[in-house]
Amino acid sequence: NGDMANIEIDKSGNGSVIMENKMISLGSGTNSLLKLDGTSIIIHAKADDQTSQPAGKAGDRVGCGVIEALK
Repeated sequence: NGDMANIEIDKSGNGSVIMENKMISLGSGTNSLLKLDGTSIIIHAKADDQTSQPAGKAGDRVGCGVIEALK
């Protein structure tokens, strides 16, 4: 669980981001995104205000996905 940085997406639905997050890992350990029971990502319609809980007044969920290692 936790927040990632806000990502700007234009009106046509395009955007890109390069970020470094020292709070997560693709290796083993507590902060790995490659957990045995899976890890998900949820994309909200608005920016997180970094204050309100649980979703930072980020609006509706507009996308989601599963993060898993390729076999």
